[in-house]
Amino acid sequence: MQNAQSVEQQIRQSRRRALMNGEILSSHWHIRLRHHISSHMGITVLIVTGVYVLAQVAVMRVNAVSELTGAPLSAQSIARVNSAGADMLLPGAPPISASPITRIAADSIELDAPVLMVSWTKNPVTALQEWTVARYAVGHHYASGLPGDGTNIVFSSHVAGYGKLFANLDKLIPGKTITLYEGDIAHTYTVSKQKLIPAEAKSADEQIANLQLLDPTDHEQLTLVTCWPATGPDRFSQRLIVVAVPTK
Repeated sequence: MQNAQSVEQQIRQSRRRALMNGEILSSHWHIRLRHHISSHMGITVLIVTGVYVLAQVAVMRVNAVSELTGAPLSAQSIARVNSAGADMLLPGAPPISASPITRIAADSIELDAPVLMVSWTKNPVTALQEWTVARYAVGHHYASGLPGDGTNIVFSSHVAGYGKLFANLDKLIPGKTITLYEGDIAHTYTVSKQKLIPAEAKSADEQIANLQLLDPTDHEQLTLVTCWPATGPDRFSQRLIVVAVPTK
């Protein structure tokens, strides 16, 4: 009887030791896991941050490619249109499409960018018609001129964000050159003047005068427009206008 009790006690003790060993092993496993996570936390954070940054870059690239290549082609936008039929053509123009002018370059401000044709679009907030501004490209205003047309060729682009292609537009001072490309054909223009105008006209006459900067002209010229300045308390309170004429 005593032998039986002794054997049973030994079995119970063995079970307790086994259970205790299991708990100890389990505890050691959790400790090792916590130690591993703690010791590699910096690497983990770095990896997660890297993945996030790569994802954001990928999204930006997709948006850029979509903006540059996803716009529908239009027979009207590909054709060499002029401003004679602007009132008739603008309502049917896509907000962004291909332009016969494929590229614009100005070495003095490190500008070398693709060109897309832009038209009017309705602002969903104000319900007013506004010119579309292309992302990661310079916008060629629909129904403005083309090289050789002998009239105003109008461009606009961002001074901040979306490539900031016109960030250094203020450095295009008189005497600097701008080159437009129609495929492989280059057309060179020389800057003749700069002008700053308020973003919001104070009177109807001032508004009309400002809008006339985008109107057709009786001579060939480039008109480049962007918001100004890019930073500070007066950010975007003005419009910077650069005018250039064909280089002789």
